[in-house]
Amino acid sequence: LAGTQFWPRRPTPLKLQHFIARHATARPNAPDVVKSTEPGSADNIPRGCHARRLERVVPGGDYRKARACVLAWGGAPDEKATSFVCVGEGREGRSGGVLQMATVARAYTGMAWVVNPVRESYAVDIQQRPPADPAWKRLPTGRRYACAAYTTLGRHLLAGEERLSVVDCGDSVVVDILSVSRGRGLGRLVYPLIGPMQRRFFRAQLDVVEAACSNPPPS
Repeated sequence: LAGTQFWPRRPTPLKLQHFIARHATARPNAPDVVKSTEPGSADNIPRGCHARRLERVVPGGDYRKARACVLAWGGAPDEKATSFVCVGEGREGRSGGVLQMATVARAYTGMAWVVNPVRESYAVDIQQRPPADPAWKRLPTGRRYACAAYTTLGRHLLAGEERLSVVDCGDSVVVDILSVSRGRGLGRLVYPLIGPMQRRFFRAQLDVVEAACSNPPPS
């Protein structure tokens, strides 16, 4: 019965871990989309899906810190964060060797929190230039890159995959987010309204990676 849930208050870490554990056996709700965002894989956008991108350049960023942040999905979320990814812990959090997670975001009005079950679909750390993919999924030109992606599960209102990437461009680090998704069930009706919430969630992820890899100015 995994699916989108609305909570009246920001969920505590313990409640989130219980949520993740309860939904550890849920299956991806868009099998045709799983790993479609992986660099060097499928060429075409999955049928019925929309591709959304958001990118940020961090001049002088530390690539090693950025890579570590991406592969850890940002690490432990800040206590004041209003959008973040929570990673499962223990045996329940890594069911069958696959990392289980939940996405958490405060709704527009601030009166509710949206919690969704997701699962990591892949994580790669590549010591070479990004492949020459089609424009909708092509990473920026750079020396090396790392990506992690999650896919939606069960009765999530969306069906799709999100890829969080970081590219080493020498004098800068580029953080890139790609979302490939379509509405599912009730989500088909509200999909046009989900875009602004997605962008806010993406900007929060970009902020976390940028903060992790930015070098402090000299004193």
